[in-house]
Amino acid sequence: MYAYFWRSALYGQQAAIAVQGQHWLNVNLAHDQIIDVPGKLGISTIHVHDGKIRFLHSPCDNKQCIHQGWLNQGGELAACLPNQVSVQILGDDPRFDSINF
Repeated sequence: MYAYFWRSALYGQQAAIAVQGQHWLNVNLAHDQIIDVPGKLGISTIHVHDGKIRFLHSPCDNKQCIHQGWLNQGGELAACLPNQVSVQILGDDPRFDSINF
């Protein structure tokens, strides 16, 4: 029983989207949605599905943000540096900190 509660605490319920280093929007991960985020180069498209979030499209060249894949655990982060858009899972007990990330 302890393992169930400990494991579930890692999963975030919300994600924060930032544009050019400034908070832009908090997203509830329980609601499936597509979000268009205006960045420096154009629109980044964020996909929320089944308690997870990811970059679906971005105008950058190398698409590293898209290759990050799905995020669902507290502290996980994906960023499109050229477009200056980032997504981070919010959680009480983040999976990573500055020492082990």
